[in-house]
Amino acid sequence: MPLADNSILAIHWILSGAFDRGVNWNWIGKNPIEQADKPSMPKPDPQPPTAAETAQLINGAYAIDDDWGEFIFAKATTGNRRSEHFALQWRHFEDPPPPVDPDEEPEPAVVVVRQALYKADDGSLCLKDTKTTSSARRSLTTRRD
Repeated sequence: MPLADNSILAIHWILSGAFDRGVNWNWIGKNPIEQADKPSMPKPDPQPPTAAETAQLINGAYAIDDDWGEFIFAKATTGNRRSEHFALQWRHFEDPPPPVDPDEEPEPAVVVVRQALYKADDGSLCLKDTKTTSSARRSLTTRRD
């Protein structure tokens, strides 16, 4: 039975590192793994929920708790990475001033993503810069009840 592509990639990665070390220590002249054909990584196939499923999830979260509902709503509308979303604090949310004309559509709120949460080696939770090391302003669409 042939090995799966992920298994072959893992073996390739281990052997490549071992042979690189052998080259560094002058045990061999060249890494033979560089000549090997490795399989390509499988393409991700994300299957996000439909709009109706997302609405049901958001409404269910609001039914449990308003803060939980806001959290799920913001996650669904921003596209933040998990680590970025879990690092959000209330100070990262900016509410626009209400419109002067009551018939005017209000501006959407904005969330500013500046940090990400990660687990340190000792198990503690810490904050770090985002993956792209730049902050991002993401608009939150107006929630319709």
